[in-house]
Amino acid sequence: MSLKGLIREIAVLDNVYTFKRENNTTNKEIYTFTTESGIDYVVGFYYTGDDTWIVGFDSVGNRGNKEVRAEKILNTVFKIVDEFYKDNREFVNILVFHADQKRHRIYEYYVKKIFPSVKINPDGYDPNAFVVEII
Repeated sequence: MSLKGLIREIAVLDNVYTFKRENNTTNKEIYTFTTESGIDYVVGFYYTGDDTWIVGFDSVGNRGNKEVRAEKILNTVFKIVDEFYKDNREFVNILVFHADQKRHRIYEYYVKKIFPSVKINPDGYDPNAFVVEII
């Protein structure tokens, strides 16, 4: 897929995999989904205090299978972020995303599509993280 094609495909939050919310606690919320090639993904939100949540996602198990629908995976992850925020709006002011530097811009694009009014800053402690303050 060309870069222009990828840009058109990303942040289309209705082009997502079916996901489900797992048993959650006050300090942790977990969502899961499976791609058509059978790779399972977990998206987690972990409460650290002061209305701050760390967001993480990863595949579970079979990493040898090259996933060809990266845009649909990211669409699903950020659809889950959007749903999590809508369900927990009163308890979420800051989201912290961990990603290597080459993925920051893509993640920031998604974040800005979901939250038009945000401040995005690097995490002062982790060079592979950025902080999203929802205004």
